[in-house]
Amino acid sequence: MKLFCIILICSQWLSYIIGRENPLLFCPDYVPEHGSARCICAAPPHVLKPFIYWLQHPPSPILYLTNVRRWQNKNYTCLVTGNGYQASAGYILRVAYGPSVEHLTIGPSTFVTNGSQTFNLTCNATDVYPPPKYRWSGIACENESSENVCTFRPNPVTDDQKNVTCTAVGSYGDRKYWKHPRQASKQLQLNLTHPPSKKPTLQIQVRGRDYIQRGDKLTCTVAGGKPLVDSVHLHCTNPDLRGEDEERSELSVSSSVTVTSAAVNTMMGMTCFCKASWKTRPEYYQFMSTAVYLFARAPRKLSDKALEMTNGGISFTLGAHPVPDIFHFVFLGNKMSTVGSNLSEMFSSSCTQKSEAEYLVTCTVTSVNISELPPGHYKASVSNGLGSVDAAFFIHNKVPEGAVKLWTVVIGTIVGIVITAGIAIVVVAIFWRKRQNRRTSD
Repeated sequence: MKLFCIILICSQWLSYIIGRENPLLFCPDYVPEHGSARCICAAPPHVLKPFIYWLQHPPSPILYLTNVRRWQNKNYTCLVTGNGYQASAGYILRVAYGPSVEHLTIGPSTFVTNGSQTFNLTCNATDVYPPPKYRWSGIACENESSENVCTFRPNPVTDDQKNVTCTAVGSYGDRKYWKHPRQASKQLQLNLTHPPSKKPTLQIQVRGRDYIQRGDKLTCTVAGGKPLVDSVHLHCTNPDLRGEDEERSELSVSSSVTVTSAAVNTMMGMTCFCKASWKTRPEYYQFMSTAVYLFARAPRKLSDKALEMTNGGISFTLGAHPVPDIFHFVFLGNKMSTVGSNLSEMFSSSCTQKSEAEYLVTCTVTSVNISELPPGHYKASVSNGLGSVDAAFFIHNKVPEGAVKLWTVVIGTIVGIVITAGIAIVVVAIFWRKRQNRRTSD
């Protein structure tokens, strides 16, 4: 196999040189600075016993250059004579040098971004020949990464303070130096100026609660950003909420208001808006948060009308916030029953809010088994933890099935007695009349 390859290569070389009239040169394209060059000059095959030499060098077909320097980049001429043939060929020595760290720059390192902009990082190697190729690491370039300019889109959160490295690689083509090319690297650290990545956060002092009451502190916080936002503006539609207390920490800026009794008493609820100002690039941060808050309200009846439970259920409307979730049922009695019986286990109940911006709450009460409930008046106590209200309802009088059977027996007995008594009276009357008739005849 090796022999076949040698023959193939030689045949290709022979086909290349046969028929050529000019001298042949076998020289390296580039020679590293301080390296050595060996350049061979050959006559065409038809020139017999040629005389080959390099101008201004000892007569020899081989040009030896040692410890070459960049100022030696020039043209060297080879002359070939013999049998009436005379020709020359020129070889240009190219001394490759660089790159070096001292002559490598990378930048810029500071950018202002909100994550949607693209920027260019530039890496320049000077005092280098031939022009090098480039490699980037530590960052994803959107363009070809072998170029000296890297176009990228930084993430303000994950890319800030990230290290980016540019490596310039010598591109001269000598095989020995391709295996171990001369290269130089330089690193920079990204310094990203960016606004907060999230919109303002509105929250009340007691987390997990969807209503506010007197004394609560409403706070709007804007976290993150480099630098932090310059100011936070919290505004509510309630005119009695005045004054903003701004607090600043290493991680966030917040503005807060405290709910007064006047604010609670004058309005059902309010809408609050919060936004922040980032003066570095105001157009990069335009978030605003909005929240609707209802003030705490104990349940309040909207009607005193007693309700009738039909088909096992009733519904009624209250004014309350939060939605009531505590229920207690008491039987108020009737003419034949005891007052005050607790029948809470006999009912199922729930309340729902009609909308987030209203206090209207609809409560529904259903009986587990209405046939087991005595007729009469009932009281439902509804509470949301801030107070309670009573709603009255009644179940119509009805005769239980056992009572119907009892009255049927009683009435039947009475009717039977009346009929029997009537018959007896008729019999006695007939007997008395016959007796009177006998006395008359005697």
